[in-house]
Amino acid sequence: MLVPPSLMTDAHESHPVMDILDKLETLGRADHDVKLEHVVQAFGRTAFVPMLMVHALIVLSPLSGIPFLPTLFGLLIALTALQMVLGKRRLWLPGFLLCREVSSGRLLRALSWLRRPADWLDQRAKRRFTVLTGQPLVMIPQLTCVACGAAMPFLEIVPFSSSLLAAAVICFSVSFLVRDGLFVILGGVFVGLALLVLGLVYDGALMALTAT
Repeated sequence: MLVPPSLMTDAHESHPVMDILDKLETLGRADHDVKLEHVVQAFGRTAFVPMLMVHALIVLSPLSGIPFLPTLFGLLIALTALQMVLGKRRLWLPGFLLCREVSSGRLLRALSWLRRPADWLDQRAKRRFTVLTGQPLVMIPQLTCVACGAAMPFLEIVPFSSSLLAAAVICFSVSFLVRDGLFVILGGVFVGLALLVLGLVYDGALMALTAT
């Protein structure tokens, strides 16, 4: 069984990541601040994977410097991925999250920064190792996305950890969009790097405590 069509965009799209940025840029050029509700309306309540990628791209972008933003979008990643795991057909997000907004100027600057990595992803993603993106194995990256998002609120103060987890979610999202199993593996590598950073920080803090 493959990933349900409602959880992915058309596989024939040649530039799926850039297309997502283009749609966000259209929102950013409107004459008002951009609410999360506007983003959900633009992509639709059945576009789980694009929304999952949007959340992760924002955490990876310079917008992550806004206090508590990785926490907010980590929760959104976890909620979105969890509903994918549960096989929901329409995305639900709580109202207090939908009303969050970012200035159009900040959003456009972040999108400009993201275009180079987005182009890199689009140029390299293709259909391969599809066994990793079909049932039942697709549940592994989906559940990993839940774990990555749920961990972000607790790791916001750990340098690079949220960015590495966001990169993992982006890789998993690409794998869902184009059925590229190689990006499932790459996402796992980023999760491993995040765990390595966390372990180094923990060891450093432990050594500092024992030295005092």
